[in-house]
Amino acid sequence: MRLATEIQIDWDDLDAFGHVNNLAILRYVQTSRIRVCEEAGLMKGSTRPDHGPILAATGCRYLRPLYYPGVVRVESMVTEVKHTSFLIRHTILDDAGHTAATAEDVLVYFDYLHEEMMPVPDALRARLSA
Repeated sequence: MRLATEIQIDWDDLDAFGHVNNLAILRYVQTSRIRVCEEAGLMKGSTRPDHGPILAATGCRYLRPLYYPGVVRVESMVTEVKHTSFLIRHTILDDAGHTAATAEDVLVYFDYLHEEMMPVPDALRARLSA
């Protein structure tokens, strides 16, 4: 699965040096991660689910600064689906199409009632691998 999300840079995203703060970039990645989960059918409502994804790890490499005003494009792709987890890689692009950052998320399929990992269901595996 792959998708692209465009996000307007907000004035509030800037730090004291005038560029987009690293935490704002992680919020952009979070926005895209949630979209991937929505597209896969994992975000079905606001009530607490019995099972679903939980973020196990995230990392980001910052390559060039982003500035206001501007639009960020986050290109996200599920690159690997394992037994109990899946990996999403993100490329964060500036207005000119330059890579400003890369990020990676590991999501574990989780049984919230028993508080333990569980196998990624076959139907979800197929959607994530598409």
